[in-house]
Amino acid sequence: MSYTFTVRVFHGVLFPSSRDLNLLAAANPGEIWLIGNEPDVLWQDNTSPASYVTAYNTAYHAIKAGDPTARVAI
Repeated sequence: MSYTFTVRVFHGVLFPSSRDLNLLAAANPGEIWLIGNEPDVLWQDNTSPASYVTAYNTAYHAIKAGDPTARVAI
């Protein structure tokens, strides 16, 4: 079994924060990161496309700054 890190994007806000993502990525090199959990679904992340794009960009750069070998997915 393998683990995939999931970053929640609730109303465009990242959980964990970008600072924490940076630290977590540095501590877990080479891992896969999913940004958002069904961001368009009301009872999941409930995030508009515009907010998701901004949050994804922030998360992607925070993760890659912590670990350039990280694999970031949607």
